[in-house]
Amino acid sequence: MIWKLFVHAVSMVFRNIGPALRLSVVPFVIGVVVAGALFFMVILPMSGSSSLETAGPDTVNLPGLALGAVILLAVCTAVFLWVAVAWHRYVLLEEMPGGVLPPWHGREMMRYLGRGLMIAAALFIPLGILIYIAILPIIDGGSGSGMLYFLVVLAGLFANYAFYRLCPMLPAAALGRELGFGQSWAATAPAGAGLMLMIFFVWVLSILLNIPGAILGDNLVGTILRLAASWLMFMINLSIMTTIYGHFVEERDLVT
Repeated sequence: MIWKLFVHAVSMVFRNIGPALRLSVVPFVIGVVVAGALFFMVILPMSGSSSLETAGPDTVNLPGLALGAVILLAVCTAVFLWVAVAWHRYVLLEEMPGGVLPPWHGREMMRYLGRGLMIAAALFIPLGILIYIAILPIIDGGSGSGMLYFLVVLAGLFANYAFYRLCPMLPAAALGRELGFGQSWAATAPAGAGLMLMIFFVWVLSILLNIPGAILGDNLVGTILRLAASWLMFMINLSIMTTIYGHFVEERDLVT
């Protein structure tokens, strides 16, 4: 079943490649343009130099740089939410993009952000603390514990597994529906530990998609291929969450 889930999610993107591009490319371009403008008009001037490499510690405006970084993060987050909510709604509600830009669902985007932060707080913040504890001896000039590294790997795998169990909360938020931790965990119970395979499938696909860009290096073609691979993995991950929600919550059939 997990393989069918994965194939369904991947094929969903390719079957709907036109809408996928319409719902994502323009917001991404807007995000890149705004991010570039922020960098050259705000962040770089506040570094006290025409180049961050030549800026000295006495000339850097740290509060200004921090503010610029926060604004940049907000822009990137807004673009992510815009595309994610539009894609979930397109697949689950057949909400077609009416023009060049995808629909803007501000309330659902904020709900999506809230659910995402709740999942992150429950899963990945504790994992981050554990990773920090694991590398702290190295930072202090000592050597790390092999057992602790092993526990970090196990915790990371469990966090990813738990994310797939809880991820239906996000498409539900995109649709304006309520779905809590317990409901999501119960709905995905039939998948069980099989969702660990999803982690493996996504990992392998990500490596395969990035091989061409890695081989070509840092030239223009290689950069374009890496960007295309990143975009494709982004849309596939959204489709995996959509598929898990559609199959386990709405009991939709899997089409491969």
